[in-house]
Amino acid sequence: MWKFKKTYRFRYLLYIHFFILIGRNNKASQAILKILPTAAEQYDAKGHNYLHVAIKKGDIESALFLLTINVDVNSRVQDSLLSPPLHLAARYGSEMLVRSLILAGARVSC
Repeated sequence: MWKFKKTYRFRYLLYIHFFILIGRNNKASQAILKILPTAAEQYDAKGHNYLHVAIKKGDIESALFLLTINVDVNSRVQDSLLSPPLHLAARYGSEMLVRSLILAGARVSC
């Protein structure tokens, strides 16, 4: 298995993974996750990870893919509100994502 340090190569792989997720290439994303399992858990400058971004954009397909690869469904946005994905889905009006997050193990109580 490959070992990565926080180098340019590591960041480059994360950028590639970001664009693969946006392009909805699930097979390529799974290949990257085999090499770097934490790639789907990375936060951007605003404190959002891929699941948070997918929920905010209403991208149900990407959010469901992220749930299938077992991302942390209770990871909070790294800002002043510290909203979990379940609260984001409720705020942005996606009943399907709310149900999916609960089925995936999201905590209902804070």
